[in-house]
Amino acid sequence: MSTLSMGADVNFESIDVQLSNADQISNVTQNFVAPMDGYWDSLDVVTQVAVTTGGTITPKNNSQAVYATDQVNGGTIATTMGIVGVAAGTPNPVAGLAATIANSTAVGAIQSLKATVGDPSLLVKKGQLIQLVLAGFATAGATNVTCRFRSEPLSTLSPLTM
Repeated sequence: MSTLSMGADVNFESIDVQLSNADQISNVTQNFVAPMDGYWDSLDVVTQVAVTTGGTITPKNNSQAVYATDQVNGGTIATTMGIVGVAAGTPNPVAGLAATIANSTAVGAIQSLKATVGDPSLLVKKGQLIQLVLAGFATAGATNVTCRFRSEPLSTLSPLTM
């Protein structure tokens, strides 16, 4: 069984997940409720138990963004954020946050990923379903994952600060 803890910072909230060996090698999708209105910021993955056969950990949203856009430094930034839920079972991958864990990954290996600036897939609405979808793992291994979310309106941020 996986465990979960949540923490908050001024404009951030995080979900910390410990993927057990049993869940990881069975590729069990981890389901959570989004902690806030905002967007995915980053994903950190740390190998807790050496991974024999690697795989992927892909965050997914069950929402879609509806907004007007501005072009800022070549990236699309939302100016009026509205987020609506979509039917359960139709999650969208979050751009830039798919973690690939290689075969024979040693204990303590770290991956830190940042969401793709301006991509509508990273927007979340408090209370919506969010997921970590596991694929390809087959033998030993366990990882710790931290999912971070930001609450500032996207229109207040430069792509350089995200």
